[in-house]
Amino acid sequence: MASLPLALTHNRDVPFAALSLAPIRRLARYILVCGILVVIYHLLTSTTSPFSDQNKPIRLRESPSLQTSLAAVKLKPNIPRVLFAVSELEQMPAGMMNLACHMAQQSHYSVHILALGLSQLPIEFMRMASGMAQGDCPLTIHDARAGRSSYDPADPRVTSEAIHSVARTIEVIRPASIFHVELDDEPEYMKEALGIVNERFRIPLARVGSESLSWISTLDPYAIQAWHTPKFEIIIHGASHLGSLLRLVDSLVEADYIKQEPPRLTVHTHFAEAQEGKLLAERLSSWPPDRLSVQNHIQPYTALQPFESWYPLSDNTFGVFLSAETELTSLWFHYVKLAILSTLYSENSKINARAGRIIGAFSLSQDGHQSSDSSQSSAVVRKIMDMNSTVITPHAFRSVHECLNGQLPSNYSGEALSVEVDKCVKDSGFAVLHPMTSFCQSNAEDFAMSLDEEEFLLRGITDISGWKEFMDDTL
Repeated sequence: MASLPLALTHNRDVPFAALSLAPIRRLARYILVCGILVVIYHLLTSTTSPFSDQNKPIRLRESPSLQTSLAAVKLKPNIPRVLFAVSELEQMPAGMMNLACHMAQQSHYSVHILALGLSQLPIEFMRMASGMAQGDCPLTIHDARAGRSSYDPADPRVTSEAIHSVARTIEVIRPASIFHVELDDEPEYMKEALGIVNERFRIPLARVGSESLSWISTLDPYAIQAWHTPKFEIIIHGASHLGSLLRLVDSLVEADYIKQEPPRLTVHTHFAEAQEGKLLAERLSSWPPDRLSVQNHIQPYTALQPFESWYPLSDNTFGVFLSAETELTSLWFHYVKLAILSTLYSENSKINARAGRIIGAFSLSQDGHQSSDSSQSSAVVRKIMDMNSTVITPHAFRSVHECLNGQLPSNYSGEALSVEVDKCVKDSGFAVLHPMTSFCQSNAEDFAMSLDEEEFLLRGITDISGWKEFMDDTL
């Protein structure tokens, strides 16, 4: 029997087109999965910084370490906080680190350091490298760094995020004052961020960076809050010899003003030739022009000139009177700052005022009654004021000026003037503070200038708070 050919059958339920596209769909799914895997692998292994996209924000504000340290802050009542802000913690000068530790060791301060740099070194590593053992240096470090060093510090987003980090830290710890530890190669974003935040919160901001500021740890919170309150105007008188005047000007130009603008400077001269004025202008070329005045007198110098050359218009403006025969040490401004803040703006100043102990002038020279080999370790209070190297308070100057105006005869001699000044100083009731070591030397006299300013700053002025000998020693 012959076999019949098999009839072709067709499944009418499945379209022929679907059967032909199924492999293509499977291939498309395979390609899609492979593509996703390639993208994930690329993201995991790529060395391209996520900050390279100029449209993406830098997530400094979401630093887990900053959030953690701020969340752990416990504010103690009546304990002021002090904030040190530094761009690169590992570059923080040893003197500033010691200052922060000294303040942290005192019971009346809570000290915090805010690190805003780009370093990737662990904070604890830098703490150990700097010798800041947790027990010996009980301060808190807040890490607001980016965690990467691959982006440009000039990027405006860096400034924006630094502003946020500083503002957020200030909102949490509410510091009484801020010390900006300014490095030699300080990035611009650091200065701009602190400047903007300072305008917003109005917290005293001090720019520091010197190695000779350990005396700040002796100031109480009231004095530190008044960091920018006292202003200074320098008055140079008796400039008849150009050589001595130029040496004094050089010492003023080279002095350390603690990252502040130098004081206003007025020079009273008696030059007969224009060439002398040109030489003086060359030496003062680096002094800010808007803070400089030179007055060349036709008549020779008189002993009354210091009292006619200046008058304070503010209760916080101090006159620095210098003879042209004087030369200053580089740290003279440190001493003046410490002396005025600790005696006139601290909590002890109120106690002294109520007790009738009023400092009216701060001499830059050691008291003449001390011997050169004296072991005196504190400042000396006297009633004699020397206008050749003295910083005078506005109240004291007004009192002496009024007294001289009423008692000085019309025809006076230099000797009579000195007698009247001493009498007016004693009648005014204020005292003159002399340092343990001199911060100036007189070119008219032959004596050595002390180089031990830092020793004095640490153990001199701070001993003046009691003044037990005041009534017996100075009246």
